[in-house]
Formats: sequence, structure tokens, C-alpha cells
Amino acid sequence: MLAELGFAVIGRIDLRTVARPALEALREATHETASLLVLERGCVRFIDCVEGRRTVRVGSRTGVLLPATCTAGGKSILAALPTEQLAHHLPDLVLPTPTPHSLRTFDELGAELEEIRRRGYAINREQAEIGISAVGACLRDRIGTPIAALNIAVPSTRMPDDAAERRFADELLAAVEDVHRLIEQSGP
Repeated sequence: MLAELGFAVIGRIDLRTVARPALEALREATHETASLLVLERGCVRFIDCVEGRRTVRVGSRTGVLLPATCTAGGKSILAALPTEQLAHHLPDLVLPTPTPHSLRTFDELGAELEEIRRRGYAINREQAEIGISAVGACLRDRIGTPIAALNIAVPSTRMPDDAAERRFADELLAAVEDVHRLIEQSGP
């Protein structure tokens, strides 16, 4: 699958090209780092990034591979997958736990994926790295298949509570809708 290789292409349209304006708009609206991620068998690969302009910021992670269960974008994609595909992407019996805040059990993961489906976006409060929090939302192709995610990453001090999380999520969900519109327009 092309998404698993880090090349998300919709028809003949490169997803990076389609999503780039949304990443730039997210950076301008939030002043934070915005990324595009794709799923690679239990992990996510950052395939594009627009770094925030603040002095203290999350740096570009383009090319980096992280456990999907520890990232907001990764969890948003996992929440959108059918159960049989979820099992394919998470075949291990143990979840990776890079920080004390990482999900530890599949029961915790299942509960969080249900919450993501209800809410429409995922959060990561220091689950991949201490000091970094994020909000992520799934991107889908024309028929509704999850293909990637947009993500806003911030120093944790700038997302201390649910109100800050919601402000970032509102910007993120608007950007996801913009990308979905462009995906629809790119087709025959």
C-alpha cells in the first residue's frame, strides 16, 4: 500500500501537494508546527511539516517514524480503521510506552479510540515525548478510507487544558475540511 511506504497519493494527486496549503494555514492560525502523517504498520511517518515560527517550538519531524498509539495523528487514523485493519496495524501484544503518559494497555487504547471517534480528533499529552503535546485528525479519501492525518504539535505548556486543546482542534478540523474539499475537487 502506498500510504504504508510514506507516499500518500490520491489518484494522481500527491497528498503532500494537496495538504501543504492547509499545513501553512494551520501554522499561521496557531503559530505552531503542523504536520502530515501516514500510517506504516503500527507507526506513523511524518511526510511533511511546516514548522511554527515561535522561538520555543516543536521542530520539523519530516521523515520521523513514531508509534501510532503515542501520537495524536496516529491515534486519529487508528480510530478510523475497521477492526480487522486495526489488528493488522497493531499485531504486537504490547504497546510501546516511550513516556509515563503513554497508553499501557489495549483496553486503554480501545477506550481512547472510542473517544476519538465521538469527538472527531485525537490528543497526545506527552505520550510520545515529554514536553510535547498535539492534536490530530484523520484525512480520508473520496470513499471515506483513512489515508493520513493532520497534526498540530505544541510545547505542552501551550496546551495545558481542555480549552486550549479545543482551540487547536477547531483550527485543525477546519483544515481537515479544506483538504477534503481539495481531494474531492482533484478527482474525475
